[in-house]
Amino acid sequence: MASEMVEFETNGGTTAGYLSVPATGEGPGIVVIQEWWGLVPHIRDVADRFAAAGFVALAPDLYHGRATTSPDEAGKLMMALDIAQVEKDLRGAIQFLRAHPAVTSNKIGTEGFCMGGALDAERAGRRVRRLLRRASEGALRSRKLARARARPLRGARHVRHP
Repeated sequence: MASEMVEFETNGGTTAGYLSVPATGEGPGIVVIQEWWGLVPHIRDVADRFAAAGFVALAPDLYHGRATTSPDEAGKLMMALDIAQVEKDLRGAIQFLRAHPAVTSNKIGTEGFCMGGALDAERAGRRVRRLLRRASEGALRSRKLARARARPLRGARHVRHP
């Protein structure tokens, strides 16, 4: 397994991240979204464990160089997050993995922990809402999605996670 800090483009800027590649040198990509502590050794270890399981794992540094072990400081860092920038960082991480030669699939998974789990769920929820909005606007003619418009939580089962 090979691991290193990398930088990737994020809509006009750059973001650092921890990249871990499996010993085979290739595999499907996954973005590991940090806890509220930041890109700490535990999250690097999680990325390494994904790589040991055969994934090319990237953990973007959503705090851009800051990390803490203090709950009070972690709360402040989380509350200071610019969600628009986080979205750019996560999109950049996905694009980085899609272009990485070790990644064997165009579909990129995401896995979040603590704060990262909430961000991951929010991204998935926006995807479902976009699909449902398109269905209601007539861009998609899927009966399942059109029916799901009245029952959004049931519509989530029709979205396939990579």
